[in-house]
Amino acid sequence: MVFLGLDIGSSGCKCVAFNSSGKRLAKQYEEYKTTPGAPLLSPKLLKKAVFSVISGCVSSISDKNDIKSITVSSFGESFVPISKEGKPLTDIIMYFTDKARSELDCLMNKVGSEEIMSVTRVMPDTMYALPKMIWTEKNTKEPVWKYLSIAYYIIYELTGEAVTDYTLATRTLLFDLKQLKWSDKLLGASGINIKQMPQLIESGIIVGKLLSYAADRLNLPSDVKVIAGAQDQVVNALGAGVLNDGECVNGMGTVECITPLFNKLPDLSFTRSNYVCVPYLTGYLTYAFIFSGGSLIKWYKDTIAGALKVKAVRKKCSVYDLLNEDCLKNPSGMFVIPHFKGAGGTPDVNKNARGLVYGMTMDTGIYDIYKAFLEGINYEMAYNLEVLDTFGVSPKHIFASGGGARSQVWLHTKADIFGREIKPVAEEECGALGSVMLAATSLGCCKNDKEAVELFVKYKPSIYPNEQFTSIYCENYEKYKKLREFELSFARRELCQL
Repeated sequence: MVFLGLDIGSSGCKCVAFNSSGKRLAKQYEEYKTTPGAPLLSPKLLKKAVFSVISGCVSSISDKNDIKSITVSSFGESFVPISKEGKPLTDIIMYFTDKARSELDCLMNKVGSEEIMSVTRVMPDTMYALPKMIWTEKNTKEPVWKYLSIAYYIIYELTGEAVTDYTLATRTLLFDLKQLKWSDKLLGASGINIKQMPQLIESGIIVGKLLSYAADRLNLPSDVKVIAGAQDQVVNALGAGVLNDGECVNGMGTVECITPLFNKLPDLSFTRSNYVCVPYLTGYLTYAFIFSGGSLIKWYKDTIAGALKVKAVRKKCSVYDLLNEDCLKNPSGMFVIPHFKGAGGTPDVNKNARGLVYGMTMDTGIYDIYKAFLEGINYEMAYNLEVLDTFGVSPKHIFASGGGARSQVWLHTKADIFGREIKPVAEEECGALGSVMLAATSLGCCKNDKEAVELFVKYKPSIYPNEQFTSIYCENYEKYKKLREFELSFARRELCQL
């Protein structure tokens, strides 16, 4: 049996094929033909890229009849409004676009932010779908039949079914977490009709079979099952083997994100700190994250360390390889507050916040600064772990995934600052693997999620903290928090003056 896992991101999409033993057979990736960071994405371009990566992956499989399923997962918040005929009515408004502020303010005046948080367990923000849905209702000429999240717009194109799973429903600001249904109160206050919302289902459910035109275009048998996936961070957690309270995955990608599992809903102060609650297989997940993760390291590599490009070409390696090879092994003694994209993650939200580098001297080199940037990202995530602990969410077992997990320097820095064992996941395509695991369980290849983890998830050797370095980092972390508060207090004053 062969399972396809489709992972739709904000800048590109990928399709990965695994067999029933968990071996990766093929992978296809394609970036969208649009400007990076563009506020809008064409549904036509999205569909074209998605069908392209599926077709490319399928072409690598010798016997197409072995392919049994496609599981679709994606980033959250954004949506495609479609007509009764299935036609997209607008471009996709990307989640990071600060649009529909007045619509959100109006909604909060009607309902109140505390009530919204009580129902949804999400702190209201324009990044979520609902304010933009209200804006779309006002500005779209044709009536909207359904609002579909990104993954389920593609599933609609594959099957003709309009559904969504609980994890992506939480990103709309319309989902009643305790009742696992669309909120009547928020629908009424927003003016969105419940008939415009897709049917709610659990992740892992078989949505249907391929439509004939989709099967022909993808060169697949028409009996291939299409499986409901989840939000990308959720399938990433499953692909890392997160099944028990106290486990988490640290996704070291463009965004640095720790996704822990817990069994009991915290009080609303948890939500006020911008920590969401997402229903999961065996409890709830939340996202502790900063936007300046791998994206910040890439920026550093392309700008400050740009002079290393010539050396990298000469040595036939990447600039990352050079940075990791000559990076300091011991703590740098410098401090980087990684709010280079604002403090827009957790637990603080202040888009006026800025990055801060402290402690440079005339002896500081580019490799020293690189180590300080790695430390700053991990100090910020250590701060998130400290705040989560106050709410009773205390992950002890940390799995690492994503592109950053390929860097031994980054992993060792993380283990030293956290003072904990870090267990890297062997499969780099962790999210696609999690999607495939949902299908394997749904189609009977695995009896349950535990068996799927045992079959599919493998780990690289663990990274353990250096006690000497951890002791130094513990002292420096306290200094980091003081610098962090200084920077944020300055940002708060600046914001008040605007």
